[in-house]
Order: sequence, then structure tokens, then C-alpha cells
Amino acid sequence: MQRRSIFGGRKSKAFTKDVRLQAKEESKTPVDIETQVKQLVQQHGRLHAKTLTFMNHQALAYRDMDKNEDALQVYREVHDGCKQTLGMQHPYTLASISNLANILFEMDRLQEARPLLEEALERQSEMLGSRHLDTLQTAHSLALLLEEQGEFHKARKPA
Repeated sequence: MQRRSIFGGRKSKAFTKDVRLQAKEESKTPVDIETQVKQLVQQHGRLHAKTLTFMNHQALAYRDMDKNEDALQVYREVHDGCKQTLGMQHPYTLASISNLANILFEMDRLQEARPLLEEALERQSEMLGSRHLDTLQTAHSLALLLEEQGEFHKARKPA
């Protein structure tokens, strides 16, 4: 089954929050990014903000190359790192939940993606407000997932 991607197409970055955590050098190849991540881990450790930034960029590069399992693994590491370093209420941690859910959705792992999107939406609504762009993007992603599951009627309107 061809899935309508929440990213607006397999290569589009329209609905990810990766922009906030991306490395500044967009032109780097995935091999360059992998090398940089290894160097940053050695220099600063896995939980350093710069390391997490480049790891997030690495996951995005993997996703763009349709290496979704690799992207998923790195997104999980980024999320765990953000939780440990920044706490569950930080906007970057909330974005990391959405990134993780979005890749799971794209991989047709809806049962895993849904609770993450629901958690992200609840926390973003509390921390950022119901009209914040991140909250609205997560609500949109959840609505698409619910539609895919035949449960669109469960989607809620923003307050």
C-alpha cells in the first residue's frame, strides 16, 4: 500500500522538526556526517548538545536515503539523549518525540507511532500552547495517522 507520507513526500522535510536540531552545514554527505558524529562523541560524549545536533542531522540524512531503520535507531538515541540532558518538557525533547513518531509512521509502524504522537501533542499543548507551530504540526501528523487507521473522528480540534 502506498502511504501518503506525513512529510509531504518521502523526501520532503515539511512536517519534521529536524530544522531546530540540524547541523548548519547542509551540504555534508552522510559519510561526512557519520565521521563528524564519531569525532564529536569522542570529544564531547554522546549527551553533548552539538553531538545530539549532528546525530539528528545524521538521522535525517538516513531518512532521505530511505535507510529508515538506521534513521530510527539514531532518532531513538537522540530522543534518549535529549531526555537525559534537557528533560521531558524541553522543546527539543518534544521535537525528538515527534521525529521518532514520524519515522515510525513512515515505516508503517502505526501502533508504535500513535502513542508517541499523542504524548508529544499533550506535552506540546501544555508547554508550548495549542496554537504553537510545533503543536499544530504534531496534531496534523496525528490526524493523518488516525485517518490511516480509520479513526479520523477521534482527532481533536485545537483549543
